[in-house]
Amino acid sequence: MLQWVATGYGVLVAVLIAAAAGVALFVPDTSQREMGFKVLKLMLGTATGAGGTLALLVRVHEIGLL
Repeated sequence: MLQWVATGYGVLVAVLIAAAAGVALFVPDTSQREMGFKVLKLMLGTATGAGGTLALLVRVHEIGLL
């Protein structure tokens, strides 16, 4: 069950990062592009911050790679 939750969370974060990157790179309106860049920075900080790193380490340990 925990594997499904962790996988779902990872997919959700990856989709949000991809969507924010798409807005930050390809939207012609500068205000929307700036907001997309802010969301991208927030999502990357959240995904790779201390909590994300700890969650990744726990997940890697659970599957036996660490």
